[in-house]
Amino acid sequence: MKAASPGDETEVLYALAMAIGESIDLEPMVRRFLVSLVRLLEGNGAAVLQLEQVSSATPPLCCLLPRNLARTPCYADFWERWTPQRLYQTLAQQPGGLPLVAVDSR
Repeated sequence: MKAASPGDETEVLYALAMAIGESIDLEPMVRRFLVSLVRLLEGNGAAVLQLEQVSSATPPLCCLLPRNLARTPCYADFWERWTPQRLYQTLAQQPGGLPLVAVDSR
């Protein structure tokens, strides 16, 4: 995979912003965003997590793409490495609210 140029990154961010759109309905908006994210980054799946319920032992899911992502090995591997509490703490420490990116190169 080649390194992305700043222009490529801007195009991806613009396409993702357009996918979010102006809707006030969270679920369709998040689903459109995930579809575009997976397509643009040539991924196999993505999830948006709601981290307000960090006391729960189950992953705090908001939206999955594909819908059966929870049954894939890479998803299980992610949650083996990241408990909801640890993920929340790590995200809270990210400078400037930068995202946490977990990539499985298998």
